[in-house]
Amino acid sequence: EVIGALCDMSQPDAVTGWVAQAGDALGGIDICVGNASASGQRGEGVKPWLASFEVDILGSALFYEAAKPYLLQSSAAAIVQIATITAIEHHDVPISPSYGASKAATINLIAQLAQRWGPDGVRANTVSPGPILIEQGRWDDIRDRLPELYERDRLQHPLQRMGTADEIADVVAFLASPRASWVNGANVVVDGGYTKQVGF
Repeated sequence: EVIGALCDMSQPDAVTGWVAQAGDALGGIDICVGNASASGQRGEGVKPWLASFEVDILGSALFYEAAKPYLLQSSAAAIVQIATITAIEHHDVPISPSYGASKAATINLIAQLAQRWGPDGVRANTVSPGPILIEQGRWDDIRDRLPELYERDRLQHPLQRMGTADEIADVVAFLASPRASWVNGANVVVDGGYTKQVGF
């Protein structure tokens, strides 16, 4: 069964109401995947920072808090938050630094939920994608407007291409499934080797 709804993640009451409606309509909640983002709006000043805080950080925190009562009733509860490699390594793209900063905060949020809610049977992990080419997405736009930047980033990948949405979705599906029952508190980087750090 699939249901759809609109939710303004910058509005706390909207977030909690939406989760309650979803939980009631579906007869419970087993898995939460958080992918809402203000997307690192262009420009400087307060506006992009406030938008990123309200949606990426506060919206995510309230989403999971609202879902917690349902997750505690599940025998296979899992949270997967979508972050970005920009949260762990500088990525020179034309967006506000609020994007990477807010996504770094969500990685920390999920690590804390893994510790706090793990004893109650709720796993929580993060996926940090690298550049992903999606039709009408950010990198599709960059390819059209800033082809030199697009080619630079494409060639910085050892595999010489951008990732696809399906390649991210497969990792999310694994982390959300019982097959990842021993994975908790992890930040899984899915970027085709784009980031160069070594995480000892």
